[in-house]
Amino acid sequence: MTKLDAAEIRHAARGQWVRILESVCGLDSRKLNPKIHGPCPQCGGTDRFRALDDVAESGALFCNQCHNGDTLPKSGDGLSSVQWLLGCGFSEALRQVAAEVGKMPRTSVGEPKTAAGTGGAKIHATTEAAADALAWGMTQNGILTEQRKSDSGWRYRNADGSDAGAVLRWDLPNGRKEIRQVSAVTGGWICRAIPEPRPLYRLPQMLAADAAEIVWIVEGEKAADVGPTLGLCCVTSSCGSNAAEKTEWKPVQGRRVVIVPDNDEPGEKYAADVARLCHAAGAVSVAVLRLPTIWPQCPVGGDLADFSEAFDSRTADELRAMLEDAAVESVEVTPDDETIPRAVELFEVIDSAVFAVADFHQEFWIEDVLAAGQPQLWGGPSKALKTSLLVDQCLSLAAAVPFMGRFEVPKPRRVLLLSSESGKATLQETAGRICEAKGIRLQALGDRLQWGFRPPQLTDLQHLAALKEFVQLQKFDVVAIDPAYLSLNMDSAEAANQFAVGALLQRLTTLQADTGAVPVLAAHFRKFNATGEMPTLENIAGAGFGQWARQWFLLNRQEAFNPDNPGSHKLLAAWGGSAGHCGGLAVFVEEGRREDGRTWDVQLHNLTQVQADRTDKKEQRKREKQARTEEQNRWAVLQALKFFPQGETKTKIRQNAKLNPDTFEPIWTQLLTAEEVCQVTVDRGEKKANGTPKTYDGWRLVLPEDRLKNTKNSEEQ
Repeated sequence: MTKLDAAEIRHAARGQWVRILESVCGLDSRKLNPKIHGPCPQCGGTDRFRALDDVAESGALFCNQCHNGDTLPKSGDGLSSVQWLLGCGFSEALRQVAAEVGKMPRTSVGEPKTAAGTGGAKIHATTEAAADALAWGMTQNGILTEQRKSDSGWRYRNADGSDAGAVLRWDLPNGRKEIRQVSAVTGGWICRAIPEPRPLYRLPQMLAADAAEIVWIVEGEKAADVGPTLGLCCVTSSCGSNAAEKTEWKPVQGRRVVIVPDNDEPGEKYAADVARLCHAAGAVSVAVLRLPTIWPQCPVGGDLADFSEAFDSRTADELRAMLEDAAVESVEVTPDDETIPRAVELFEVIDSAVFAVADFHQEFWIEDVLAAGQPQLWGGPSKALKTSLLVDQCLSLAAAVPFMGRFEVPKPRRVLLLSSESGKATLQETAGRICEAKGIRLQALGDRLQWGFRPPQLTDLQHLAALKEFVQLQKFDVVAIDPAYLSLNMDSAEAANQFAVGALLQRLTTLQADTGAVPVLAAHFRKFNATGEMPTLENIAGAGFGQWARQWFLLNRQEAFNPDNPGSHKLLAAWGGSAGHCGGLAVFVEEGRREDGRTWDVQLHNLTQVQADRTDKKEQRKREKQARTEEQNRWAVLQALKFFPQGETKTKIRQNAKLNPDTFEPIWTQLLTAEEVCQVTVDRGEKKANGTPKTYDGWRLVLPEDRLKNTKNSEEQ
């Protein structure tokens, strides 16, 4: 057989599509006039069919009813038009058009046939088998009215239960099976492919059965009709890959589903396809009940109808009880590689219709601090109580008591804390003090809060597998790891590489996706970190942490750690995240001294007041520093004046004090105002050109006798 190239055929057909559609599909040339709207040759109607403006070039046709977005093939080009009008597959349409443009010899297929019982009306069929099937499927009224056990045809109903015509199935020459629907239209009959999956058969009954605990989905309408006689909410549908048909399965949302397929290989595929669609529609659970488990003599191809006939001596209640008991033990199908596309699972793909109505309400496990479902990063420098406050958070989550005495925890959570830096004794002592301050008993938490003392290695796949297994087994909500650097196992060059660190941190995100447990990671700040500044993600040592964290809780010291008072801590805390929460506080923690018995007292203060106090103190320190500087400058000027007891010029005095003019002038003005200097004539022993002494206007310190002399003169006057 000649291999046909679709692009080549389309190119050869350009400009000839009106002739091709007339010849291959039997269309009248008037229907191919883009300016004329008329009845559809497939579904009838009065004014819903038209050729598009470029029909000669593209062959594109359109019907307002047939091309509604869900139909296959979709309107697009001439090959799609041929598929639609002849009800054939793409390969057959390609061969028909190829013959018209001289790319392959003509065959005997495609000639119009007259079906028995149609009153001579012509229908289009692509094979002799199709014509025979149509002839079998017609009665004097054109619609099969009885269920017929046959491989070539059966009755078909619309979703509302009304008859839609005869549905016919036959084998094509290429070995593929096709399903066609025969319907009556004005002037004759048409045969067209049925879009798959078809709507759920018995859908109205299913929607009415609101109280039904289980929806039973079977393979075939005959089996679906048996369901209600047994008191079951029973539906059926053919299945395919048309994602748009997911909306037809919405009635199974929130319900249990049991699939009862035919006992054959196609039945297994049917069960997998139905399970995929039910999971996508939001079914609570999906199980497959295979009839041989309760009916060992079930023949190949046996279905629910055959089961009912085989046990016709039993009442409907007995048969229903047999099925319901077996459903309890049936195999549940999870949405895995067999039921949904792998990409959907890996990348959490949903369509816009689902996204628009989904409930993504953000839950907080600690109000305004810890959002559910998002990785959290803790950070701080040394001696900033990073581990102690993380323990406070874990205890608050496990006991459902306020974090730091302020932030509410709505309900208790299961927490795993893996802390490998402080040591067991320190953690135990810290936890005991915090529990006492919160009014809880550590023992009472039991396994809701569990402690680990070795760091999990994120580079070790065995560690990750063991951690995942343990988290799933214990159903932890939170997994806290302290500190980060002991779990990364990276050299300095790798730790500075955002992509290398990010790849390891992504494993924690994967752990959350697989288990539902929120990872909390504690990281150190850079070694040189300014005290008194609000902490930010830029302070974190290493690369990639800020990009990974979806929420954070960061600490910094307001003032340097004082070894003489090691139990007092004045901290700054900043937190926030992608959920829109953020905040900042001054955190004052008093732990006391070991010799006096250590405690845990946390006081939270508004940043505005703390910052105002810090500003006042800063201004005070600035003023004190300025006063010290001025005093030092004054002392330097006085020392320079003492160096010249007989007096010296102002310039010489400034130079001797080693001050610049801007610094010297305020001090000199103060001395003049306080009358601590007096003006004198300075004689350096220099001579003028005429031999007279050369003198300068100078200054010296006022001596005590000068003050007495001035006082005596004032009294005499």
